[in-house]
Amino acid sequence: MWRENVVVLVEKKGELFVMFTCSNEKPIVYKLFSLEWKEMSRTTLDGLTFFVSFHNSELRNNLPWMRNNVYFSRFGFNRQTLCFLLV
Repeated sequence: MWRENVVVLVEKKGELFVMFTCSNEKPIVYKLFSLEWKEMSRTTLDGLTFFVSFHNSELRNNLPWMRNNVYFSRFGFNRQTLCFLLV
């Protein structure tokens, strides 16, 4: 079975986030707190939205209709957009 692993490092206003995901499993997001990575839950994400592609990644907030989501552009062999809800 083909599986794609994705690791994304994102910076937003000096805060570092890393996201791990594999194939169609739910992504796991960590935030760097005082040199220690802590797993983020839906309540601690504060409505952040991840946009991920092969060349870059973006982290946005204040997108009420897209809160707590991860969007992959052109993901996989069929090159369709894929979205995960971070619950």
